[in-house]
Amino acid sequence: MRILKKTIYLAVILIIIILVVLYNYDNFHQWLTATTKDSTNPSNTKVYITYKLKQKKWTSFPIDVVAKSLLVRTNAEYYKTNDPVVNYAIQFEILDSRNNVLMKQHYFMKNETILYRKKRSSRILSNPFLLKGMNYITSNSSFIIPLTDLKKPAAIRMKWTTIADVKNVTGVLIRVSSDSSMSNARKNIIWYRISPESKKGLTSGNFYPVHMVNSKEKKNIINNMWSPIGPTGKSFISKRICTIPYIDLRPIKLDVNDNPDDQKKKSTSELFNLYLNSGKGGFYKPPSTKEIVTATELFERIFKGEAIKSMKDDWHSLGMNITQIKRGTKTFIVIHEEPNKLVGHGFYVFCKGSETRNIVLEMPHRYFDTKTGIIGYKLMLSGYFAAASWNTVHRYQTPNDTPTSSDMAHVTNSYFNAFTKAFASSMVKKSILIQLHGFSNKKQPSKLGKAAAVVLSEGTNTPSWRFLSLAGKLKKAMPSPVYIYPEDKIRSLAALNNVSAEDILISAKKDQVFMHFEMNVKTRSQMVKNKSLRKKFIDSLITRTIKLYPALSHE
Repeated sequence: MRILKKTIYLAVILIIIILVVLYNYDNFHQWLTATTKDSTNPSNTKVYITYKLKQKKWTSFPIDVVAKSLLVRTNAEYYKTNDPVVNYAIQFEILDSRNNVLMKQHYFMKNETILYRKKRSSRILSNPFLLKGMNYITSNSSFIIPLTDLKKPAAIRMKWTTIADVKNVTGVLIRVSSDSSMSNARKNIIWYRISPESKKGLTSGNFYPVHMVNSKEKKNIINNMWSPIGPTGKSFISKRICTIPYIDLRPIKLDVNDNPDDQKKKSTSELFNLYLNSGKGGFYKPPSTKEIVTATELFERIFKGEAIKSMKDDWHSLGMNITQIKRGTKTFIVIHEEPNKLVGHGFYVFCKGSETRNIVLEMPHRYFDTKTGIIGYKLMLSGYFAAASWNTVHRYQTPNDTPTSSDMAHVTNSYFNAFTKAFASSMVKKSILIQLHGFSNKKQPSKLGKAAAVVLSEGTNTPSWRFLSLAGKLKKAMPSPVYIYPEDKIRSLAALNNVSAEDILISAKKDQVFMHFEMNVKTRSQMVKNKSLRKKFIDSLITRTIKLYPALSHE
């Protein structure tokens, strides 16, 4: 009988504890997991619990009765990286226990979109970054909400909204904290949970080192800390974000001015305006397999000289416009995205009556490899090239090495790659694809790379004799030193994983050539400003290719 009574008492006590924990689950969960270590990098990475706001529904947080103010930290999720900042607003209302609104306000946020490359790694990330997920997030922004003039605030609820026509924010994350007091027992537990690095920072103003700080001093430190608050209910979405020391990162320049020499003058050229407008952003959306097949067929029809009138509806179904522009004696066919459907599917120009029928240009890293876009534009206007293609979103807009990567030189499911495949299949063996890139001498691992002005490669360790002949001619025309991979013993910038190179090289058409044309910063500037250097490039290219392939000259 006694055993039964004890069992019943223990069961009742256990049920009460469980009910208390469940009632306070959100706060309890937030308190336990507010700051934890990342198991993959325990010495450098800190992980924080954050909550994703909704646009149409409120997310609510309780307010302690003794709280004097609230601290809200916020980050915006985004795909796009062309713009240096993103804009959004957080709407909040503070309620009393009867759900009467005591205060309502909008906070308008303007957060920076800075990305970094991790040192000794190819990984691109934001800081903070999401532990899981495809988006990048902005740096932390915060604001404080005073509560002293409000009568018995009991809760705060929030949602987010975009501003005007800004659409580059895909989500908003927040962390809410209060300056409410806490028990001595909780202070002791929180001190125990703080990481050693954080303890050093909190005690940096004390005379004694951290291990000699007494209990009273620890409690005083905790009293000045913000206490995290978890949301109420069960419909909230929690995410983990991480921060690492900035000493381990180096920023990547994302927003570049892609204008020509007279950048301060507005061009009246319809073609140039289309080119500039193509780079005005959008979120990269990988096309479907069916759309890629359709785009490849349409590109093939243009390469074969079919009239564009029969293709307008087909291009329109892909979210693209086709335009014909006369410029001097040349006629250019332009494939560009519809203004309200900017999803990173590229910008394409074909020249009817070009001096050579089978040579095309590609600029897959128009923003990252600065000035390659405008170099390609000026070369295309010369009328010597049959076609050209440009990327229209930054190569690092989406994370690397994923099916949704926006790097046009390394992703196969894109219209950009469909353009390459169509060219390779339409030109019947004899064709040359030249892809323009840029590199930094400082980042090269070898002495040759640090000294090079131009590096030429075919995307393979065994280049064809036609490539070597063409590269030899260009080597004499371009500013020195010019190195050819792998003939000149340079071991970097080889384009061995370039998907366009693969499309050309594995097509079993031995006469086709892929030219990966890498230029350092100085050479790119010269190619933009120096018309005679561009002419030397074209003349050397055309002279040698006509000797290699007489059929390449325009008939």
